[in-house]
Amino acid sequence: ETFAIDDAVSLKMHLKNVPKLLVKVFEINTLNYYRSLGNEVSTDIDLDGLVANSRESHEFDFAPQLKTEKEFQLPQIPNRRGLWVVEFIGGGKSSRAVIRKGALGLINRTIPQGELITILDEENQALKGASLWIGQKQYEGNKNGRVVIPFSNNPGTRPVVIQDSSAYATMAKLVQPRETYRVTAGMHLDQEGLRTGGRATLILRPTLEVAGQAISLSKIESASLELSSTDLKNLPARMSVRNLKLMSDCEF
Repeated sequence: ETFAIDDAVSLKMHLKNVPKLLVKVFEINTLNYYRSLGNEVSTDIDLDGLVANSRESHEFDFAPQLKTEKEFQLPQIPNRRGLWVVEFIGGGKSSRAVIRKGALGLINRTIPQGELITILDEENQALKGASLWIGQKQYEGNKNGRVVIPFSNNPGTRPVVIQDSSAYATMAKLVQPRETYRVTAGMHLDQEGLRTGGRATLILRPTLEVAGQAISLSKIESASLELSSTDLKNLPARMSVRNLKLMSDCEF
């Protein structure tokens, strides 16, 4: 069950032949849980040894053969981000619900330094004071909720843990690419300009990519253009243009 931070939490249950019902509420330390186990919290979580944050007992005088719907208000779950497990025990059975308040998420894009990640709150706004865990390494966000994750020599999709300033955490998936560069170029050359003794104009628009994403050509410290051709008599010719001044917003 997912609730907004300010929502009041209530759960409905169907009871039959349950004269006494015990209600326990456990708050889960999500940061420790996700970092230790690396999977989502579900209703089969092991609660043995944990002390409940609250414990209430309810008694009913319903007829044993009658199934009755009962709504339970849970004011002990506060208005803040968190994850709680509510356990109902009665009639020799146990039923659980996982209650989540608030949510964290991320968006990312590739930049020359790696993956630029923006951590978002439940309203899809950048979250200040947030950080991100990959394995045992923590990456602190800046004042705008942004984190830079370097490229990886072992690229792939991996689970990450997102944490806010109060240590509430959620899990997410992140694709961490390898640092690979590629230069491509679009070119235009008027074929009619290729005549003996004449001059032709070549229009060149290069693109620099890292991990498949276009980045600024200013990252190229030096560039040259090598032209080779063969005429109808199979005579080769070569031409080299050094120190190209490449710009991302215009052709060369």
